Amino acid sequence: MLRNHTLIPALIALGLAGAATAAQSPEPPAPATPPAKLVNRAEAAPQTRMSVHVNGIVLEELRSLVPDEAKLGPLFLRMVLVAKQEAIGASCDAYTVDQKRMVAVMLGTIAPAVEGLDKDKTQSTINALVRQYHTMLGGELAAAGFDQAGYCTAGKELFDQISGNVEKDKILVLMPAA
Repeated sequence: MLRNHTLIPALIALGLAGAATAAQSPEPPAPATPPAKLVNRAEAAPQTRMSVHVNGIVLEELRSLVPDEAKLGPLFLRMVLVAKQEAIGASCDAYTVDQKRMVAVMLGTIAPAVEGLDKDKTQSTINALVRQYHTMLGGELAAAGFDQAGYCTAGKELFDQISGNVEKDKILVLMPAA
């Protein structure tokens, strides 16, 4: 049940990032896939509904801040993954967040979104991005509070997946508690 909660925002973000990447590719696009089956909200787990709702609100706000889809997709995905990790670190005794890594990952996440902005607009954009990140984090903490044991089980799966990723240095902030 929580596996869906972890994957749905990531799949949304991957779809955005994939569309942006495809737009930059010199090769012809792959054939269109059939539309995804709509999910009945009443059939989705409460944590999934919370996550989709909160992240949907954040995504709309991010679109106004970062109109470039090529930047928006990766930004959104990284924010989702970092917010999940921070919520896991705060909610699950087995994990903690490496604060030094957190700073580096957040700076790396935000940097592309503010590239090329006027000095006047850079700080306000950073502030708005951090607000949206904290909105995501609040949604994740609410989901963790709904079913902490399940959230922590899904947290272990997420940690294992990210730890095995070749780009873990760009997104991993979670570490086992001492």
